[in-house]
Amino acid sequence: MTTDFFSGFATGLALIVAIGSQNAFVLRQGILRQHVLPLVLFCALSDALLILAGIGGAGVLIRGNEVLITFTRYGGALFLAAYGVLAARRAWRVLDGLIALAMWTLAAMLLAG
Repeated sequence: MTTDFFSGFATGLALIVAIGSQNAFVLRQGILRQHVLPLVLFCALSDALLILAGIGGAGVLIRGNEVLITFTRYGGALFLAAYGVLAARRAWRVLDGLIALAMWTLAAMLLAG
């Protein structure tokens, strides 16, 4: 149980510290001044709930159920793929030509290195 606690805590910390897609979205909405307070409250509460669930042993429950493992794996992958496609569409609308190529090249270099 201690191992699960530290694993969940470390994962939650890694997700909070890094500027991920959620943080980028919140920053974008803040810059646009659209729905800032409700968005920040929702994100903070959902993050706290998910971190508590992770620390509280949700991983133990999921690990013991093959259906939940499969759902979590493919559901997460599907969500990330859809979010990535939507982000790419937004990026292509705003950026064009060499600017878009430079951004994708930078992203590829960051992922590779």
